[in-house]
Amino acid sequence: MKSLLFPGGRIFPIRKYEDAAVQVLDDIRYGGADDNTLREVHRCLDIGRVRGDWRMAPEELNRRIGEAAEVRERNYWVCMKRVEDKAEKKQRR
Repeated sequence: MKSLLFPGGRIFPIRKYEDAAVQVLDDIRYGGADDNTLREVHRCLDIGRVRGDWRMAPEELNRRIGEAAEVRERNYWVCMKRVEDKAEKKQRR
């Protein structure tokens, strides 16, 4: 599994994002996604590492998904929504 690391192998410091992103990736992988889909998810999660979009309110993420002009943009917002869902679910435990 390709881990979510900074260049040079340093672990991403926001553990909440890291844990949620790995869960999203595992869900998609074990759901039978093909290699192209997995690469796209990695792309989105890599972008999400440096942006705080996954912290947006669920309603805002849903709005951005609906307003996305391109498939790759929509994919990004869907990934951030999934990360947000996983992070919030873990926090409620």
